[in-house]
Amino acid sequence: MKDLSRARATARSDLVPLQVSSGVRSHEMRTVRLPPSPIRTLRTIELTPEEEPLLQRFFEQNPEYFVAAYGEPAGPKEAHEAIHGKLPAGWSFTKKWLVGYLDEAGSLVAMANVVTDLLAKDVWHIGLFIVVTARHGTGDAQALNEGIERWARDNGAKWLRLGVVRGNARAERYWESLGYIQTRTREGVQMGKLTNTVRVMVKPLAGGSIEEFLSLVPRDRPEVPIREAVESEAELLSALAMRAKAHWGYSDEVLEGWRAELAVSPQRIRARPTFVAMVGIEVAGFYSLSPLGRSWELDHLWVLPRFMHLGVGRALLSHALETAARGGAAEVTVDADPNAEPFYLECGAIRRGAVPAPLPGQPQRARPQLTFNALAS
Repeated sequence: MKDLSRARATARSDLVPLQVSSGVRSHEMRTVRLPPSPIRTLRTIELTPEEEPLLQRFFEQNPEYFVAAYGEPAGPKEAHEAIHGKLPAGWSFTKKWLVGYLDEAGSLVAMANVVTDLLAKDVWHIGLFIVVTARHGTGDAQALNEGIERWARDNGAKWLRLGVVRGNARAERYWESLGYIQTRTREGVQMGKLTNTVRVMVKPLAGGSIEEFLSLVPRDRPEVPIREAVESEAELLSALAMRAKAHWGYSDEVLEGWRAELAVSPQRIRARPTFVAMVGIEVAGFYSLSPLGRSWELDHLWVLPRFMHLGVGRALLSHALETAARGGAAEVTVDADPNAEPFYLECGAIRRGAVPAPLPGQPQRARPQLTFNALAS
């Protein structure tokens, strides 16, 4: 069910454990024991070279993951590569665990590859997780994953990280349902017969924010190319603005009253500087400016909720200020939603006042009036 496993000579991604180096064990060693099985009828073992035939049979008898991620069943050296494969040169880690789950008959029914303290202390990485096909839909996968989470948390892990192949819809839904959040994508990852886009995902185990994780593992920050919007994207951008506004908990009735104000028309895109931020192939956010002499207005800046706190909004704002400065603006004003004010202030805005904007149940609500120095951007 996971999408991060075997190494190929052609696979050169930080999401696939390459056969090139032993990595760098730079973190303080902890005494970590095998996780107990959360399922009473199963027991855990560490999959060592002696268990290579057992693991190879398991891979061959359960080809679904390999077909989905690699376009072909497991190769004859799959277990050898899983056991002996090394991490990329220079990557810090503490230990690569291969955990097997055996039933009462001694058959391998699930396995997990977990790397502790990968890239940063307290970041654990699930490199591969497969449950025997016969147990799909029984709840065993979720129980085993919950056991892995408890094991990681009890041993000091604050984050779980993994990679999922885009298009493996079953795996994508599964990890999202467990609370994993995409931080970035990596395009053009050659995996067997397929060239994949891999989604890097992370789950906090101790209440940390995604921003805290990205400060520890900056390589997982999303690449955010920004391009001009095209007129045919008007409907998409209008829907994006509504979804972003709804993230702040406004009622459907209130949101409907703002629909016309949040709408983006093809004429608006043609007439005003409008740019979109891309995460992979998806439009993650956009901004629009109204040129008004030396004082321009940022009349739209929206980010889809699942891409919030990943740096997309900051990238868009920085781009908007640069665009305004190039156009001759001395300042950029923002008639802000009160929920967005902390973001703008953190990015350097100055509060000039507020406009009353009461809503049912919020009689004191007001929209902050903010200003950026465009020339200082």
